[in-house]
Amino acid sequence: MKLCQLHLRAQDFDAALEDYNEYKNSGGETIPESTWLALCRAAEAKEQFDRAVADYERQPRLTRRSGNRCLP
Repeated sequence: MKLCQLHLRAQDFDAALEDYNEYKNSGGETIPESTWLALCRAAEAKEQFDRAVADYERQPRLTRRSGNRCLP
């Protein structure tokens, strides 16, 4: 997830979205809320609107709002 966050900061959205896909495919389930929101915005920037909407809808299962920390 750290590499994904670095790519997001560098605004390398293609790499960030690919990092996230690899994270999910390897069994990753939860991410920090700020990273989740940045990934949704990255999908919007890449005009992947279906993906952005699907990710926005998945938010409650992926993150916890208190303290911007991941669910255990």
